[in-house]
Amino acid sequence: MNKRYIIGAVIAVIIICTCIIPPLGTRISNEANLKDYVAAIKMESVSSAFYEETALDVLGDYKKSGVTAAVISDISKSYDVDLRLARSAGLDIALMLRLGSQKPDGYIDYLQKTVDEYNVKYIVLRESENSTGHKTELDQIISKNDITLVLSENTNQLSNIMPSGYDDYLQSANGKIMRSYETMAKPSLTVSNPENATEKTEFIYYHMMNSAIDRNIGFFIVNQLNDGFGDNFDCARRTQNSIKRFCTDIEKRGYIRNIEPDISGYRVDRTRTSAAAAFLAVIMCAVIVQIVLKIRSRVFENVMFALGILAFAATYILPDALVLLYPTLIAPVCSCFCYSLCLCVSDKKGGLFVFGAAFVSLIFSAVLLSALLAGYDYHLNNLIFRGVKLGLVLPIGFALVSTPVFMNGGLKNLEVGSVKASIERYVKKIRPVHIIIIAALVTAGGLYILRSGNSKISIAENQIRNTIAVLTGARPRTKEFLVCWPCLALFVYYSRHNISKLLRWFFAVGASVLFASVTNTFCHVFTDVTVSFMRTVYGLIFSIPFILTALGINWIILKILKVK
Repeated sequence: MNKRYIIGAVIAVIIICTCIIPPLGTRISNEANLKDYVAAIKMESVSSAFYEETALDVLGDYKKSGVTAAVISDISKSYDVDLRLARSAGLDIALMLRLGSQKPDGYIDYLQKTVDEYNVKYIVLRESENSTGHKTELDQIISKNDITLVLSENTNQLSNIMPSGYDDYLQSANGKIMRSYETMAKPSLTVSNPENATEKTEFIYYHMMNSAIDRNIGFFIVNQLNDGFGDNFDCARRTQNSIKRFCTDIEKRGYIRNIEPDISGYRVDRTRTSAAAAFLAVIMCAVIVQIVLKIRSRVFENVMFALGILAFAATYILPDALVLLYPTLIAPVCSCFCYSLCLCVSDKKGGLFVFGAAFVSLIFSAVLLSALLAGYDYHLNNLIFRGVKLGLVLPIGFALVSTPVFMNGGLKNLEVGSVKASIERYVKKIRPVHIIIIAALVTAGGLYILRSGNSKISIAENQIRNTIAVLTGARPRTKEFLVCWPCLALFVYYSRHNISKLLRWFFAVGASVLFASVTNTFCHVFTDVTVSFMRTVYGLIFSIPFILTALGINWIILKILKVK
């Protein structure tokens, strides 16, 4: 092996060990310890459905199901009654403060009196703006009374609702911070049987489970069901059953009920990690270019290495706003790097080597991105990953362009005339089976783009997702095991047998979705990194029967068409 490659590898290992592994270790350690959760009932949904005497008994049943707190809104007409009922039932008090609404004179004094009288344990922040003059006093109430601050997630799930003075509230909580999710009294979903209330009951359970595991939610605000199935007592019973099932199952996964959270120690040196990631990203770009164009240039390598050093140093002087954009740029680089390695290996080795290269490179990228997105700000979803669409689409576009360049000899054969001639030659060889495959891939690509957000899914797929989530605890992405890994297997088959460059091209593009998808998984900053790793591993495991099925169908089709 060339001496300069050895030196470069040693430098890369040193950077990874000193700048990437420590923040990753800090992230894993802190996420493992932050397993506190609280099940809280929304008092308005109970007190509006029952008389006081009955409501107290119902609250007792909620406590038996696992509820430990009651959420009282300061805009509720039954504010004082709800406070008294909740304390009588032995529940902790969580005040939901709507900071953007107009407050009467003396509100802060009344709030402090309420905190003292009812021993308020949680304050839930809502609204997007803060009333003038209340910020400082509320900070003092949170700090002086050792109250746990509960952050509310935006409805678009992109970040937390951040009222004016948000940073001051975080500081006043001194690390006692949780994120909240609120269930719906009338779940807005299409059920397979409109008369079956069980499906809407399970909807609450699965949303709570997914929010805890996938979205790092710890504070669950539960609205009693009011979906038209049965009377108020039946709605209360079904809601309680959902809570009880959730508490039982989430505790089996290591979560602990009603302990005080503490994220104060979850801090990393983000600048150093970003500098290391920038250096590695430049080196990955150098590898990508040399693989796709099939070139080896010492001058190019030296230039890229120097640019990597420059990127490392520049990180320390760039504004924080620009450094926070590093993940947006590095994520698609990681995806393209993984794809390029698979192209390179498929040209020289067998199928298992390609799958090995895919998995190992994905894990390397996962480690890099997980370290880059470590820290309590990401954990709380105060900082978010920007550029989801870019990270999903760019690797596919890269595969569309780079694959034919690579298959046709790289840079030495990259001429306009030869590319045009190759395209014309491919068009003449198109058969009906090719059209079917192309149509399927185009359809899959359209669904991939449409489904990359929080779009609605079918009843059948929702049931499959829920079942897998229960079995694994970390549901793999459907497109990865159902489409992407099988596409990679077919790409390898056609590459090894040198059959139809057109089909190799399209299967390669299908496989490129895998790298974009897995990379995107590790850009979910609020998800525990161990869960993301498990999702990736399960995605490969679940893909095995679909890979074998795809190869079997492919073999039958080739036999029918008499393709050797």
